[in-house]
Amino acid sequence: MTPPSSILMAVALVTCMAAPAGAQNLMLSGSVQRDTQRFPEGDAPTRLDGSATGWLAGADVRLRNHLALAVEVSDAGTIEDVRTTSLDIEGRTAVITSTFRHHTTTAAALGGYSHLLSSRVRVAYLGGVSLTQVKREFASNAPGLVLVGPSDLSASGLSALVDQFWGMTGGVDAVVRIRRRLHAAAGLRAQRITLPPDNSGWSVRTFVGVRWEL
Repeated sequence: MTPPSSILMAVALVTCMAAPAGAQNLMLSGSVQRDTQRFPEGDAPTRLDGSATGWLAGADVRLRNHLALAVEVSDAGTIEDVRTTSLDIEGRTAVITSTFRHHTTTAAALGGYSHLLSSRVRVAYLGGVSLTQVKREFASNAPGLVLVGPSDLSASGLSALVDQFWGMTGGVDAVVRIRRRLHAAAGLRAQRITLPPDNSGWSVRTFVGVRWEL
């Protein structure tokens, strides 16, 4: 099940849970986020470090005043690493360009403790599980510059790999009431990212956006 389809089911679940609770606070949210990913270097560079801008959307509900439940989906954007190398091939200089990019999407279900800082500001501390998909692509112009026929007729400089994994995620939200139903929101999410064969790092996402109380 892909992250987008998972979030649709989770939103429906939260809505159903909120219905018996009467006048509890059910909100829909939309935000712009910045994802920063860091992977410790091993014997070979991972080329996964970087930052990208994306979006986050979801729904959250507050039950019994202090219990916060949330479901959300995020598209972290594409982190890209481009490198060039000059080679001498039979007396001519060839510039080899390689591009490594990866795109991260996540669906998460979270719960935690919520409390008021003031009459207009509420903070929630959340933790839960996430389903993350990472699509990695590598492209290079090397086959067309280095290989000779007939090899260059079938060679491709593009390869792709898609990984999905479950993990833990956590963070904090701050929500400020602007009007009766309109709220501003800011927050942070952190989770571990583990990719085969042995790439392990962290994703930290900060976001700002709005929430609409139903």
